[in-house]
Amino acid sequence: MAHLGPLNLWHPEVLVLIVLLSVLYHYVAYIPRDRPPTQPVTQPVTRFQKAAFVSALAVLYLIVGSPLAAIGEVYSFIGYSLQMALMTMVLPRLLIYSAPVDLLDRWTELPVFGRVWRALTSPAVAVVTYNGIATLLLLPVSVNIMLSDNDAHALGQMLLMFFSLCLWWPLSRRTANTTNLRPAGELMYIFISYSLMMPIVIALLITSASAFRLPAWYRVYAHTSAPHTTPIEGQITGAVILVVFMLGSYGLRALQAWGKMRELPTPK
Repeated sequence: MAHLGPLNLWHPEVLVLIVLLSVLYHYVAYIPRDRPPTQPVTQPVTRFQKAAFVSALAVLYLIVGSPLAAIGEVYSFIGYSLQMALMTMVLPRLLIYSAPVDLLDRWTELPVFGRVWRALTSPAVAVVTYNGIATLLLLPVSVNIMLSDNDAHALGQMLLMFFSLCLWWPLSRRTANTTNLRPAGELMYIFISYSLMMPIVIALLITSASAFRLPAWYRVYAHTSAPHTTPIEGQITGAVILVVFMLGSYGLRALQAWGKMRELPTPK
């Protein structure tokens, strides 16, 4: 990767974006905003929210500003799958939990935006659209197109990021306008999302098995694979990374839902 140069590996423009986002967050979180007397006072941003936002910025830089981006775009499916896992299983949750609650309330109460957002984040719509987009972006034709065209790649990442936010929103319960799921509903929601994503991952693993002697899915990595890693090995490792991140993120959230179920009063 040395031939790419430091600017192509570390992307200072992403650092500039992160600084601007930090300033914007400081403004939104700490500058008093005028409210009608009937509305509650702005809820203060907690230390947890601040830590979540800083962590979100660090993950964002790792995804699109660090050498990981070059690895995923040029050298190996391992980098691509790690980017995808961080973008869908880690970053959305950090962003949701770092956002000021009263600001989320205002956004979700807007007439047009609120209706559209509530429709996209309803559990049935969110779980189907996210997993459909994520599966589509793992198909060979999609990956080959995106990694051959910067605009297509940027569009694909933005779509994936947006619909991953929609996916995690029903599990966040951050606003009064969030569709509330009971603990049993949360477990079902997590199970369905995991199940919908597994076919493409299983297909990746099966087609990578040496017994089938099939070519690697992604031709963009055929001649630029990472050192000591063949395209097939990268494909297998990438699929495993996706499974591990899904198990970790969904598993932790499922444990929370299970704990809530145990706390519910037993019907007499």
